[in-house]
Formats: sequence, C-alpha cells, structure tokens
Amino acid sequence: MGRCSSCGAESDLDEYVCSNCGYHIKTERIEGIPFLSYLFKRPEKKWYKPDKILMRIAKTIYNPAWAFFDINKKKKSGTILILLINALFFGLWGVAINIHVTVAEMPFLQKFLNGLAIFLVLFIFSILYYSIIFWVYDLSFSLASNFSVQLDGILAIRFNIQTKKGSLKELMSGKKRLQRQISEDTIKLEGAKQKKPLKKIKQTGKYKIMRYAYTPLIVINFVGFLLLLVALPTRDNTQIADLFSSPVWTIIYLLEALTLILWIPVLVTLALREIGNTNTTKLLIGNVVIGVILSFLLILLRPDIGAGDLNLIALFQGATS
Repeated sequence: MGRCSSCGAESDLDEYVCSNCGYHIKTERIEGIPFLSYLFKRPEKKWYKPDKILMRIAKTIYNPAWAFFDINKKKKSGTILILLINALFFGLWGVAINIHVTVAEMPFLQKFLNGLAIFLVLFIFSILYYSIIFWVYDLSFSLASNFSVQLDGILAIRFNIQTKKGSLKELMSGKKRLQRQISEDTIKLEGAKQKKPLKKIKQTGKYKIMRYAYTPLIVINFVGFLLLLVALPTRDNTQIADLFSSPVWTIIYLLEALTLILWIPVLVTLALREIGNTNTTKLLIGNVVIGVILSFLLILLRPDIGAGDLNLIALFQGATS
C-alpha cells in the first residue's frame, strides 16, 4: 500500500490516479512515448462539469483521453444516440444504392418514396443489428479485460458488489485474489460516491462508458455512405447485382476491419482504464487481440467481400481443391 502525495489518502500500488482527489499518482511508460502520449496520457486538469453528449461523442474522435476521463466522472445516457446515429447512416447506405438504380419511366415522386421506404427498413433493421453487435463487443472486450487485468474483480471490490462465491464470474474476475490488494480506503471512497448499494457490475456504468468507444463506427458508416454515393456505378433495375460486386464494398469492409482491429480497441482501452484505474498496456494488448478475432469473424469472412478477391472462404476452398 502507498499514500497519495497530494491528499495523503491510502492507495494500492496498482492505482494510477488517487481515488480521493484525482491526483496523478504514477505515469505508465506508454504515456511517455511521443506519438502515443496524445492518445494515452492521463488528463491532469481538474474536472468541473460534464460536456454535452454530442461534444462527448466528438471528443472520443479527436481527444479520446479527455473524453473518457469526462464520461467516467458522470456517465450520462448517450449510448442510445450513438446507436441511432449509426442506424441513420446505415439507412443512408440504402438511399445511396437507390440513387444509382435507374428505372425506366418511373416518376421522381415514386423514386423518392422508394428511397424513403428503403431508408426506413434499413434504419429499423440496423437498430436491431447494432444492438446485437454492441452486445457482442461488450461481451468480448469484457472477457479480454478480465483476462488481462481482472477488471470485473477490481470493480466488484471497489464498489463492494457481492458475487456468488465460487461462481464462474468470480473466478474469471479474480475478485478473491484482488481483495487483498485493494485498500479499504479505496473501497470506502468508491462506495461513498454511490447513492445506493450496487448489486451488478452493470450498475457501475462500465457498459455505458464502453458504448462511447464504438463511435468510430459512426465515422466509418458516414465515409461508407459517401463512397457509395460517389463510387458506385449506375445500373438499371435488371443489373442490381452489379452494384453489390463493385470494388467499393471491399474498401468499405477493409475500413471496418481496420477500425475494429485498431481504433475501437484503443478507445475501449481508454474507457476501461478510466473506470478501473488500471494498467493501460495490459488492457490494450488484450483488446487488440479481441479486435483481430472479431474483425476476422464478423467482417473478413463475409461471402461478398471483394466480390471473391478477398473472400477468405473462397480462397481456402480454392487452395484445398
């Protein structure tokens, strides 16, 4: 155990920020690397009030370290807005495709209504789709954080959350082992911030802060909409299949893959680091590994990627035949 040099509160040796006054107790090596310091250096400015939800979403893109520092202080609801913006741009993908389909003798009003119907169908579908995708991301990155730093165990102890003894969750979170490492002062300070006792990890706001880490999908969906709008060829209604074999889809899928491999894991690392007050590098390694696995399973194995050129299933079948 050690003590904060600013306020004197007791802190365990694995803490990087004082739980009482927010003083920066120690600095990780990754925070001192010139290029990476902009992303990973912990904010040292005093926090006064939370940013607006739209500003928080924007800052996860251009100032992520401060964004998650701010979100962790007051976890307001903004996750629904992130979901809806993603659904909006996904719906616009359908509009972009519809623009490139020509139908002989169709009035402009009819074409507009067709585009609107496509947008609404894709908008509603994508709400369900991204709800499932976000749940998969939550589960996967949570597993990575539990293996790398036993995050759920840290949160369970600090917020005094009771878990069943011998349960799988307790085993994976490492709560029993961590209980001897986290100071009583830290547990009391975190517990005092809560208006009522917590019973689940979810109540700590862990998943709310994680959802802000998925904002790069908004950027990718917007870029995808622009690419489809500009780069798709124009075909009549008997050649719609040609639109979905365009190379532009390969570009979009590769952008999605790179986002899931690099960008999202970095933001998830910052989010979980803030709520767990734990090691950045260990979290980052686990999250990048999960990002690679998810990218391979959810994106690079799509049957239509690259119209066959980058279809890994087709390549494997061709190599074994």
